[in-house]
Amino acid sequence: MRPDDRCTIFLGYTSNLISSGIRETIRFLVQHKMVDAIVTTAGGVEEDLIKCLGSTYIGDFKLEGKTLRQQGVNRIGNLVVPNENYCKFEDWLMPILDKVLQEQDLQQPWTPSTLIQRLGRYVPGKSLEKICPVFADDHTALHSFS
Repeated sequence: MRPDDRCTIFLGYTSNLISSGIRETIRFLVQHKMVDAIVTTAGGVEEDLIKCLGSTYIGDFKLEGKTLRQQGVNRIGNLVVPNENYCKFEDWLMPILDKVLQEQDLQQPWTPSTLIQRLGRYVPGKSLEKICPVFADDHTALHSFS
């Protein structure tokens, strides 16, 4: 980007790019001010929360999914996530969603950003603050239909 350019650069991507090993490339672009805004799907929120609640390991894109599944782990791109992390996530999330439902004013429902910021308050030892206008494409949204 040339210093005399007067444009705003938006980087848009789906959340699976983060899980498939491109996170560091995007971080580099942001860190070096090569993009001004990021627009992504909400799956990244769920993935970030799961990573806060349990370990995720760097693996390899070539690992066999079937073999890993038999070992109780899943491969997301080059990352390996134990199945128990998804169980931890659901056990952590459901009571929070129940509490949030009681707290919100039904006359003025919360925005996705408000919900994400509230979830961030419950992450042990972390701070999660994101703005996310679309939450319906995320696995987390499915819990609202239970």
